[in-house]
Amino acid sequence: MSVKIPVGEDVTFSDVEAEYDSYGEAARAATYLTERAPGAGIFETADYLNVNAPPADWGPAPMAITRPSRVYRMCAHHEGSHIELEDEIWALMAEGDIPDDEGTDRRAVVDGKVSVSPLTAPHTVERHEAMNDLAAAYTDSG
Repeated sequence: MSVKIPVGEDVTFSDVEAEYDSYGEAARAATYLTERAPGAGIFETADYLNVNAPPADWGPAPMAITRPSRVYRMCAHHEGSHIELEDEIWALMAEGDIPDDEGTDRRAVVDGKVSVSPLTAPHTVERHEAMNDLAAAYTDSG
């Protein structure tokens, strides 16, 4: 489970202290899925769910069944014994402009949706009709 915490151009993720209430939508999605997914047969074809949520202050979010993004833009800066990793995607996400297609987890979150990717090991996405039904009923559950 992860939550998108918007950061600005000059603010790194480690500088941000999110308010407790920012996690409300993530908590609602986690509770919903924990209560309903096992009985819906999801885990007959999926090993686990990768869930990503927008911040709660964006309002109630619909749930979308997604696949993980395959776009990564990481840079490493090395100075002496200090190594700093920079994920360029965070800056793009802050602007709402990411290189991800419809149906990907990051696109869904930037678009204000709770992203659920039903995954198997090793990381393959399995479509499941019961998962679609749970996602459709999620918005009405809050």
